[in-house]
Amino acid sequence: MKIYVIADTHFGHANMVKYHNRPEQFDRNLAENWNAVVGKGDVVFHLGDVALRRDLDMARLMTKLNGRKVLCLGNHDKQKPEWYMEQGFAFACTYYVFKGVCFSHKPITPLPPGCTLNVHGHFHSDNHRDHEYAEDYYYHRHRYRYRLVQIEDTLAPVALDELLETAKSSV
Repeated sequence: MKIYVIADTHFGHANMVKYHNRPEQFDRNLAENWNAVVGKGDVVFHLGDVALRRDLDMARLMTKLNGRKVLCLGNHDKQKPEWYMEQGFAFACTYYVFKGVCFSHKPITPLPPGCTLNVHGHFHSDNHRDHEYAEDYYYHRHRYRYRLVQIEDTLAPVALDELLETAKSSV
């Protein structure tokens, strides 16, 4: 079993093509890439903003994507955690801690006790959200404790062990 991380899939969100240079068929590409990387017995930590289209059949989508999925609710995930679990996520919450790493959609400041790293999404591959943390002294002073997961380049989940290895090497 391997653990993967992904954030900001935004299934069904047409503006992702316009604002974040994703390909026209990014939903299909993302699902194909996901299943090429993630095995049925693997786990995927999804760091929020799963989908935007209200008519999207979330349960059907979740059955098509390999792995056991854990969700940190993002700013576009408007339903209660139980709803996402009914749709196919094994668990849904605002954030969680795993092996001293805090997983969340947005950066959490300050970090929860015992955490040395926050793996998060929300920012994508550009600076459209920088203003949200412009005044956050803790975030800027401890920037080495934060690792952004963005999929604009790969459109696929990334292996958690590889992500943590790059985090160690940048400290």
